[in-house]
Formats: sequence, structure tokens, C-alpha cells
Amino acid sequence: MKEISIQRNIKQLRGFLSSQGHKATKQRHAIVEAFARLEDQKSIEEIFKIVRKKVSTIGFVTVYRTIKLFEQNGLARKSYLGDGLRYEPLIPEHKNIYLICSKCKHSDKIDPVYVEDFFRTVSYKNKFQSHSIDIKIHGLCSFCGTSFH
Repeated sequence: MKEISIQRNIKQLRGFLSSQGHKATKQRHAIVEAFARLEDQKSIEEIFKIVRKKVSTIGFVTVYRTIKLFEQNGLARKSYLGDGLRYEPLIPEHKNIYLICSKCKHSDKIDPVYVEDFFRTVSYKNKFQSHSIDIKIHGLCSFCGTSFH
């Protein structure tokens, strides 16, 4: 993710918190910074661990409430991947493609470069401009599946 996009997201998230009357605390700044820099979807527990590295005194509930506030106000997206709920900032042009094992629930994020031509063709043929893409492909991973050819 480019630094300009990250900085724009940080500014948007901080502005939202301020507009809602939330004080600009060290804890909230750390949550905003960590959340805006996520490169893939994370559980609230994972986000909490990232933030806790920056602010050791932060509580789980503070992170939880802040991320839920972002989600409820359209600044974060919640997705269910095989192993639970995941969150990410709602960023225009964001592409998420996941392979999810139906058996062990492991998930892998796939680089969207592999399907760029597909997205471009679908958008062009349907005269559709996408703002974000979420694709979840369910199947069996190499550990749970039989054999791959």
C-alpha cells in the first residue's frame, strides 16, 4: 500500500474520531496508525497485538470499540474468513482475494496481480467501475486435499 494512501486513511480515521467527540489520545492514535497500515484483513485480537507493541497500556476493549465504531460508520469492512471475523480499513481500489480451506479453515491472501486482466475485462464488458473487490475461493489446501496435478 502506498504511503500517500496510508496517510490519507490516517487523516480520515482521525478526522472521524474527532468529529464524533473522541479525544485524540495516544491510544487512539496508535489504533488509527496500526489499522490504516494493515496490508490484509486481521482479527481484532491481531490488531490489538499490533497496537500493544506501540502502547503497552492499551486495553483490548479500547481497540475493539474503536474498530467496531469504524465498521459501524463505513470506515472498516468486516469479513468472515474460515477462521473467524477479520477487519480492514475500507480503502477505494482495495482488492482482496483469499483461498480458504473448507477443512482446516486456513486462509491465504492471493496477489491480485494474477487476476488483473480478469477484473479489467469484466469491468469493461459490463460497463462497471468497481471500487473494491472481495473474492473468497473455498476448497482444500495442500495439507487437507488429496493430491494436486
